[in-house]
Amino acid sequence: MTDNSLTARDYLEHHAAPEPGAEVTVTGYSLGGALSPSYALYLYDTQGDRGKHGRGWDARCNVTLNCLPVAGATPGDKVFSDYYYERLGGRTNRYWNKKDVVPHAWEIDMLYQIPTLYAPTIKFDFSDDALLYSLLTLLWALTSGKHYTQLRADRSFAEDSTVIPVSGDDTFHRFLSELGYQHIDRYGQIFQISQFQDAVTRIVPLPQKFFTSLVTKEQSDQLRAQISALVAKHQVSPEMIQTFAAKSAAQ
Repeated sequence: MTDNSLTARDYLEHHAAPEPGAEVTVTGYSLGGALSPSYALYLYDTQGDRGKHGRGWDARCNVTLNCLPVAGATPGDKVFSDYYYERLGGRTNRYWNKKDVVPHAWEIDMLYQIPTLYAPTIKFDFSDDALLYSLLTLLWALTSGKHYTQLRADRSFAEDSTVIPVSGDDTFHRFLSELGYQHIDRYGQIFQISQFQDAVTRIVPLPQKFFTSLVTKEQSDQLRAQISALVAKHQVSPEMIQTFAAKSAAQ
């Protein structure tokens, strides 16, 4: 995070900290939805004399820090979540879509919800597509015992979106298409910026359909191959899959 050799923190020290009453909102979407609260907390903990290494970037604590994370995965464990809430929970507006897979990572109880997110429109169980269950089982195995906990915020806005019909008999491809719509297109609609997204793609040389969820069959086949290799590498066993499936069904 640099501009003219200045980090974002240095920039704020020079341009925001001298202004009494200044407000800074750290925001981000998707990966940025996990990174933005982490960076906001870093700024808070190095403000004034809170830091462990002397004077912070805002010596007089002139700046009020806010955070607006959107569609983010879990950035840390319960200790981190509680620590964050004590400091910035009251200054955080968290936006997420209940039908979006990304915010369901990596808290265990939320991972269990993924197989039924799009039911009954997309019937998703082990008999339909073992690969999807294998992937979720791997994620579950890798995160179990880590105590990942989503951020708490005094203002958390959860959009209860509707599932769109996706045609075809390939469960994997339909699931990816729905996932893409709920994680990309739907937020454009929620924030009423779809026209802005379209305008950006006309000005900036971005890949075609950069702001849409459209997933081609070729893309889903490539991802299927990558997931198969990953599952094989980590030796996800049928017993592990059955255990995850049972815990998910019990939710």
